[in-house]
Amino acid sequence: MRGPKKITTNSSNYILSKNLIDAYESVANTDRSTNLFIKDFRVVAGCFPIDLLHKTVLMIKHKKGGNYIIPKGGIEFDELRYKKTSCETPQNFENIPGVTYCFREGALRETWEEAGVEGKVTKDLGCFYYTDSSNTNKNYQAWVDRRPRMFPKSIEYYYQMEVDKVCNSWPEDDKRIQKWLDLDEAIWNLVSNGRFSAFKALLNTDLVEDKDELYAKYFKSDLKDKKCKLYFRNKPYKKFSEEICEATVVLVDIILNKRGDKIMVNNDESINHESVNMIDEPFVWRSSKFFNWVKDNKIKSVKFKSLKDPVGYVRKDKNSKSKKLDFMDLGTYKYAVTCCVYEVDESIEMKGRKWVSIEKWKKNTTGVGNIVKKFIEDDDEDLIAQMQNMEI
Repeated sequence: MRGPKKITTNSSNYILSKNLIDAYESVANTDRSTNLFIKDFRVVAGCFPIDLLHKTVLMIKHKKGGNYIIPKGGIEFDELRYKKTSCETPQNFENIPGVTYCFREGALRETWEEAGVEGKVTKDLGCFYYTDSSNTNKNYQAWVDRRPRMFPKSIEYYYQMEVDKVCNSWPEDDKRIQKWLDLDEAIWNLVSNGRFSAFKALLNTDLVEDKDELYAKYFKSDLKDKKCKLYFRNKPYKKFSEEICEATVVLVDIILNKRGDKIMVNNDESINHESVNMIDEPFVWRSSKFFNWVKDNKIKSVKFKSLKDPVGYVRKDKNSKSKKLDFMDLGTYKYAVTCCVYEVDESIEMKGRKWVSIEKWKKNTTGVGNIVKKFIEDDDEDLIAQMQNMEI
């Protein structure tokens, strides 16, 4: 077992552990000895082959059955590439200025091997973090009081692909089925199989003109249905997504009146926040007391405005200060703060809460309220400063 090769001079950033590689091989029954690992995360990449004319995406599934998924796989150690970035802080573990990681070549290779599609990358869709949990679906609770798992962990990079050719013969055609799916079908297949990072990447493709409109559609459906449709299957599923490694997702409801000059807060003028249950991903409003109150009381005048996912992060170590929120700081964040924004008729009254002037409230608010205040003001620099000192 040779393990992933040393790629840069800063070899301490890359895992050369034989035990880790052996564990991956035992799970996948596949040789993983040439896979790239960064900070003990396996690097995975894949493509969304899309047809903008017909508003469809090509997906694959195993011939034995299961959901359709996006073609992706492990990046090889010789596929590490860099691309330029305007970010001031280093966006790589080698501290190379002005560049970040790029795994387009590996994503194209995996898409060809698994789906038989040739094309070119037209858009970066983001990177997402996964870790392992041995819990079953009914016990899932996202990022809440759980023990960090050393295996498996992965960082997934997704790209949008412009399709040049869909082949009838390809390396894995003996076990994969190709199919073009429309947006709703693609979402159902991804979400019902717990592929939340792929779902979020799909929202960044050109197939989705307005993410908030799409979320609003599912929000309305949740309010209308007697019970929210459970996409996530009731079976053990070890992987679940994270915005940043080991960060508890905290949901904050921002409830505004139609004029946008008043906000609904608690009677003591604090603002609620709740941990997001895994079973509610990716439609996180389902974990909200406000949403469930609206649903139970059949209030129809609530308008879903947007889901901000996330607005920022809170570090575990209060003494650790940074001028920027850095996605490379794996495992250093305690909370990822997500906001749902609603527009509500001011005549609505909720027990334990009241309407207050936003301008008046902003002068006295503390804690999570400061995060909301800076978010409303769109003050990114001050928002970061508030995040550093925030307590939940």
